[in-house]
Amino acid sequence: MEHTYEILKDKKLIIEKYLGSFSPGDLEDSIVVMLKDPDFDKSYDGIVDFTAAKLTLKSSDVDQLVQFMKGQDKVTNGRRAIIASDSAITAFSFIYKIKSTTLHRIEIFSTYDAAYRWLGISK
Repeated sequence: MEHTYEILKDKKLIIEKYLGSFSPGDLEDSIVVMLKDPDFDKSYDGIVDFTAAKLTLKSSDVDQLVQFMKGQDKVTNGRRAIIASDSAITAFSFIYKIKSTTLHRIEIFSTYDAAYRWLGISK
């Protein structure tokens, strides 16, 4: 799995991209690295792109991820637009959205254009 991110301070936006197969541990490790970045700001909105990723998670892994995120003091309180094209990742994202309502606001999209519109940000 490969995880990249870009922090766009001028737009108060974080763009994350996941590539390849990933496990719960992979997700957690990549999130920890990003949260430690001195430019990370938890108030920023974000786009999380899973279009080039493959899911190797079980539905029970959602609870593990939600608990992990609740334990992170720098976890974002901004909105998160998840972009997914794979049906398994889309389903996982919807379950995560339902279980993490106290963490942050999430919507799932299939395109960047739709995500940008929802966030109210121009490209």
